[in-house]
Amino acid sequence: MGLITEDNAHYYSGQQSIVIYVDSQKVITWRGNVDLVDTTNTTFQNYRVLKNNVELDQGSDYSLSNNVVTVTASTSSGDVILIELLQQAKESNYGGYAYTTLSDIINNFQVAYVGEGKLIPSAKKSDIIFHAKRGLQEFSYDTLKSIKPQEINIPPSLSVIIPHDYVNYVALSYIDEMGIKEMQDKGLVSTRTRNEKRVMKTAQGGFVTPQFYFQGLDGHEYSKKMQDLRSKVQTLINDFTTIKKINNK
Repeated sequence: MGLITEDNAHYYSGQQSIVIYVDSQKVITWRGNVDLVDTTNTTFQNYRVLKNNVELDQGSDYSLSNNVVTVTASTSSGDVILIELLQQAKESNYGGYAYTTLSDIINNFQVAYVGEGKLIPSAKKSDIIFHAKRGLQEFSYDTLKSIKPQEINIPPSLSVIIPHDYVNYVALSYIDEMGIKEMQDKGLVSTRTRNEKRVMKTAQGGFVTPQFYFQGLDGHEYSKKMQDLRSKVQTLINDFTTIKKINNK
C-alpha cells in the first residue's frame, strides 16, 4: 500500500480552509493529491473557491498557478477562505493512495542499492524485476490479516466512500427496523431507549437507582416502597435458600 500523503479533510471532503487575518494568508498552497486545474481548451475547472460560504469568481476574485491560489478579492480579519474540489475530482481521488507501482519499487531499489560503492555493485534490471515480483507474492503469504468492522448509514444514492485503509471485505450485513425488532424479541438488545432509567423514590422525595437500595442510602430515608421491596427480597431469600451450620475454627 502506498503512503497516504494528505489528511482526512483533503481525502474525504476535498477541502482546505484557512482563516484570513493578514494579507499574506491570501496566498494559499493547495496540499491535496489532486492538482487544481482551471478551464482551458482541453480541461475543465475541477475546484471552486469560497469566502464565508459564498463562491468567488475565478479571474476577478482569485487566480491559480501551480496549485497556489491567490485571493485578490477584498477580505476582512476572520474571513474563511475555502478551496473545494468539485464532486468528480473528489471521486477520482478515492483509492488513489492505495498502490505503489512496481516501477517505483524497482527504480527506488536501483537508486538506493545498485551501483559503484553501494550494497550491490551491479545487477541486471530483469533480475530486480523478478525478485520484486517474488517479494510481492511473499507479502500476500506472510502479512497478517487485519479485519476491521465499520457501521455505515447508506444514503439514498446507495454510494459510500470506502475507508482509506480498505483492502477487501470479508462480510456484509445490514439491519433494518424489522431486524432491530427481531433482536429485541430475542432479548439480544434492550427494548428500552437510552434515555430511560429505573429509579426508586426515597422518603424525602428524591430518586435513586435500585442498586443504591442494596448498597445503602447516604443522606436518604427508606420510603414505604423501599421497605416493601426489602421485605419481599428477604422473603425470596428465605424461600430459595436453606440454612447450613458452619463450624467456626
